[in-house]
Amino acid sequence: MRVLITSDWYDSAVNGVVTSVKNLASGLIERGHDVKILTLSPNGIQYKDGNVYYAKSHSAERVYHKARFSLTHHYFFKELVEWKPDIIHSNCELSTFRFAYIISKRSNAPIIHTYHTVYESYMRYITRIPIPWTKAIATASRTILHASSMVIVPTDKIYSLMLKYRITKPIRVIPTGLDLSAFIREEKTWDGGSKRLITVGRLGQEKNISEIIRFLSTPEGEEYEYLIVGDGPDRVNLESLAKSLNIDKRLKFLGLVEPSKVPLYYRKGDVFVSASVSETQGLTYIEALSSGLPILCRRDDALKGVIYQGKNGFQYDDEQSFFSSLEEIFSSKERYLEFSKEAIASSNIFSKEIFAQKVESAYLAVISS
Repeated sequence: MRVLITSDWYDSAVNGVVTSVKNLASGLIERGHDVKILTLSPNGIQYKDGNVYYAKSHSAERVYHKARFSLTHHYFFKELVEWKPDIIHSNCELSTFRFAYIISKRSNAPIIHTYHTVYESYMRYITRIPIPWTKAIATASRTILHASSMVIVPTDKIYSLMLKYRITKPIRVIPTGLDLSAFIREEKTWDGGSKRLITVGRLGQEKNISEIIRFLSTPEGEEYEYLIVGDGPDRVNLESLAKSLNIDKRLKFLGLVEPSKVPLYYRKGDVFVSASVSETQGLTYIEALSSGLPILCRRDDALKGVIYQGKNGFQYDDEQSFFSSLEEIFSSKERYLEFSKEAIASSNIFSKEIFAQKVESAYLAVISS
C-alpha cells in the first residue's frame, strides 16, 4: 500500500503524536508498505528529506510550546496526488488535517484519522475566558472527523470521548506501539535502600506533578526521593513549590535529555509515578513498564489494559492510597522483583510491530468498504 501520514508534529517536539507517527511509519515500512510523511517545517522553510515532506509553516509559540501552523497551499500537494496514495492517515486536527482533506479530494484516497488529544486539558494555554469548551470542541471534532472514513483512538477513554462528542464514523481502539527494543528490558532489583520515584515527560500544569510534590512533603513522604526528567512551562512553578515545601533536597529536576538516553534515565528510578488525568494513552507509562519499573498513577480510564492493580503497579485515588501502594511495592526485595517481572511482561502488547499490524488491518477495512 501507498500510505501518506500527515501530522502537525514530527521534528519540532517530542510528544505522543510524534512517537506514534514515527513508530507507525517504521512499522509499516518493515511490513513492506510505501510510506510518505507530510508535516510542518520546524524552521518555517519548505523542504523535503527522504520520505518526509516539510511544509512551510509559522510559529504558534504564543499558543503552545513549539506549536506551528500553516494557512497556505503547498507545491507538495501536486507531487503527493500524483503519487496516488491508497490511504491518508491524519494525526492532527489542525493544519495538516486540511492538507489531508485537500489531497484526499484530489486523489480519491480515503482518510483515517487518529484522535490523540484531550483538548479540554490544554485550553488554559489558549485562553482564560470561561466558555463551554467541551461543547465547542465536540462540534469542531464532529465537523473535522466527518471527512474521515474511520477514527482510530488509542484507549477506551478516548473511545468514550468520541461517543460523548457524538462521532458517528466507525471507531477502532488501537493502542500506540513503541520500539520496545530501545529500552532496557531487564528485571529491576531494589536493594532495600533508597526509594526513588521518577516522572518522565513534559512539565505542564495538566500533568499535575504538583500533587506528587505535595504528597512527598508530608511526614509519610520523607523516605522517598523524586527524579523529574523533562522540561516545560510549569517547571519554574514546580521548583518554587518544592523549595517552599522544604523538599528540594530530595527532588531533582534533571531537565530535557537526548531521546536516545531516556531509557537509561528510567532505570535511575525505582517506581514510575504520574498524577496526570489528561493522557490519551500515556506512552511514558509503557516506556516505564518496558524498563522494568512498577508504575503508580492517578486513576484514569486511559490506564485500562496498562496497569493491572497489584501486579505491575497501582492506580491511586488519594494520598492514602498513593502511600499504601508504595508500601506494597517496597514491602520486600522479592515483592519488588515480582512487580518488575510483571511490568516487562505486560508491556509486550504495545510493540510497534503489533501496532503496525493492527493499523494495517484498519486500512484494509476502509479500502475494501
